[in-house]
Amino acid sequence: MMSWMNMNFQNSNSINMIKLNMFHNFLMIIMMNILMILIIMMKFNLMNKFNNKIILQNQKLEITWTIVPIIMILIISMLSINLLFINKEMKNNMINIKITSNQWFWSYDYPMFNLNFNSYLMINNNFNFFMIETDNS
Repeated sequence: MMSWMNMNFQNSNSINMIKLNMFHNFLMIIMMNILMILIIMMKFNLMNKFNNKIILQNQKLEITWTIVPIIMILIISMLSINLLFINKEMKNNMINIKITSNQWFWSYDYPMFNLNFNSYLMINNNFNFFMIETDNS
């Protein structure tokens, strides 16, 4: 259930949303780790008064900080492409309903039956907000 100042998604009702939520949490962990590493590196770089020639001309270090981000990007892209294909998959549903909210009414579309109608609020003389009925025409 969603609550005030909640730092996560709502409770999900589908497998696809659960997978998206797990992917989001996985990405947040990766991004927080990258952020912490960058902050620590900047802190030590600003505190350091000496230049180190090994860091400036180290081939192994340059290869490492080129290969590691490439591997991370590949892992993230493979997971996201997998989720994209899972969500794009068409399912055979019993019925499809498309409900569109307009400014003063709702539009209901049943594409399988080629049926659509609008639902308007009816206001009586003794208007009570708790007793609102609709006119489906």
